Order: sequence, then structure tokens, then C-alpha cells
Amino acid sequence: MGVSDRIIDYIEANVQLNAIVQKGVLNERESAVSVRPTPSSMVSRYVKGKTFEYAFQVTVKDRDVGVAEQVINDITDVLDGLGNEAITIDRYKLIRCEVSTFPNFVEKTNHGEYVYTAIFVAELEGGY
Repeated sequence: MGVSDRIIDYIEANVQLNAIVQKGVLNERESAVSVRPTPSSMVSRYVKGKTFEYAFQVTVKDRDVGVAEQVINDITDVLDGLGNEAITIDRYKLIRCEVSTFPNFVEKTNHGEYVYTAIFVAELEGGY
């Protein structure tokens, strides 16, 4: 399983949701949550391995603006400041995860659903 899969597992285990979290784009259901990678770069290399950034975006959609806001804020609270190997990803260790763009409103869809998003950067150490 990849980094996105492990982040999704962590969100589902630690945030009360009324939707399934999936990779990629938001699904067609009224309530939806998605996690997708965004561009990032190598941080540094060490004798034993390397650290790198894994940037990702979390997007939430719901017909109730209050629910959409609450869910994105809850996800941000759970992921921001995460560290100390809280998530195990194959042969990598999570060093830290921080919000880089705080939750914000994106749009109201043609179907009356409110979309919010936040962007995060996780630092991973690997190469063992």
C-alpha cells in the first residue's frame, strides 16, 4: 500500500466521517472525501537513506456547509503536527505531517454541494 492509502486509513480511524475516503477525485455521492498527491520534491539525503516530502490535498464535499467545514477542520486537526512514526508506510517512517494550506472554501457545485480543501506536507524517511 502506498502513502495515500495509509493516510486514508489514518483519517478513517481517527475522524468521524459520513463518507468513504478515496484516492483521487471526489466521487458523485453528496458526501465525499478524497486524498490525492500534489507535486513535491526531495528534501535531503543521508548516509543511511533519504528524506523526502510527500505533499497531498484533502478535499471534502457535502450538501451541508457546516458538515463540510467541520469535516475538513477535523481532518486538519488530526493530521497537522502528526509525527513520531504515527503512520507506517512500507519501509518508510513518517517524520512529520503539517498543514501547508489551511482549510478553505473551493466552490458550491451545481448540485448544491459545498467543497472545502486543505493541503499538507509529510516528511518521510526511507531507504532502509
